[in-house]
Amino acid sequence: MRFNISCASVARAEHSLLSHFFFDHRPRFGQRHVRPLLLRITRIALIAVIAVVGATSASLAVAQASQPEPLTPAQWSDDPTIVDPELMSAIKAFIAASRAEADEPPPPAADPGVDLSMLSGGSTLKSAPLQSFFIDARELVDVEFAPDGALSILVSAPGTAAPGLYRWPVGSAALTKLCDIAAPSFFSFDRKVVIERVRGTPSRVRVFSPHDCRLITDVEVEGRALDVDADLRGQHIAVATRLSEKQIALQLYDLRGTQLATAPIGRNVEMGFSPDGRMIVNFDLSDAGARAWSVPKLADVTLPRWLSAAEATFVPGSNFVKRYDAGKLSITRWPMGTTLHSIKTSRSLRLRQLSHDGSIGIVHEYLRGADRLDWINFATGQRSALAAGSIDNAALSPDLQWAAWTLRKGATRQVWVQRARTPVPAH
Repeated sequence: MRFNISCASVARAEHSLLSHFFFDHRPRFGQRHVRPLLLRITRIALIAVIAVVGATSASLAVAQASQPEPLTPAQWSDDPTIVDPELMSAIKAFIAASRAEADEPPPPAADPGVDLSMLSGGSTLKSAPLQSFFIDARELVDVEFAPDGALSILVSAPGTAAPGLYRWPVGSAALTKLCDIAAPSFFSFDRKVVIERVRGTPSRVRVFSPHDCRLITDVEVEGRALDVDADLRGQHIAVATRLSEKQIALQLYDLRGTQLATAPIGRNVEMGFSPDGRMIVNFDLSDAGARAWSVPKLADVTLPRWLSAAEATFVPGSNFVKRYDAGKLSITRWPMGTTLHSIKTSRSLRLRQLSHDGSIGIVHEYLRGADRLDWINFATGQRSALAAGSIDNAALSPDLQWAAWTLRKGATRQVWVQRARTPVPAH
């Protein structure tokens, strides 16, 4: 568990205390002689106080100026890892009293905007108001918008003190933890459910609703599960499972846990249900290229040439396929294969999420030694910067008014969850 105390807050508190206790009631003569000494004394005292606070918590996170904007005291309640509200209230009261004595205005309720300093031409781009907080996590932190616009935040085990599913409502400064999920977890390919993969032989697969964390099913799986996807429309769960050292199989289950079919699959797996749920596709090209199986019999299916001739995967949560070929990204409709949009791209560009009509997307690209996340209108070519840094995951709200993403700072376990308004005009 950790507390977030920004360097700016400490500096402001230091200045307020120094002014009130040492200078406000003393003659002005001689201040320039004693001020440096008093500054040093005050800094030492404040460092000691911070050390005591840090000793009472599991860890103390100090946000540096090079990191994304730190949380203000009003936002500390956003951090799900904070567990001592009385101590945090005391810290807030101390800083508020210091500001009141110095007649200093409080900081804004949200971070001032996206740091565009790493982006090419970033100085000419206007940033949107940004809301953010961070979570201590080593593994996946994923985000997905609910139909009502709230943000679902999935913090996967292991490597975090607070794994589980969280909800961040629109207009709220606080998170609500919906449930604990103790094993590695992730969203399904269609982004409709959360899947928990419980390791072991046999393994277990649990499926949850991302809106209220309701348990949909709990299925025992033969062997050790390597990859899992679920399709609620067809009431199916697909599992790539290791049965022995040399045998990996694709298994299909219904939601009651009955195994419906099994088929051999290669050693490298990146699979998911097609948008219509009629087949399972393994997009990993390491073995013999992309392969597909029919549902529910798991019979081999010949993929259309337009799909197998290029690097392609389904766009999560949509009815489209993203194809990368000859320096172009194409948005292609499934299963017809008609291209809706096509743009020139670098080899590093990846489409993170797409609107239901295929016109608006979020793309992630590595340019000039830095990662950047952009909002893009494929129909008009308009493109706007959202964030810069190591982006793990990103999402668009159903009304396209908001974007959210997770940003990892270097090799640390600190993952920032951020959201901001997009350039789409409000209705």
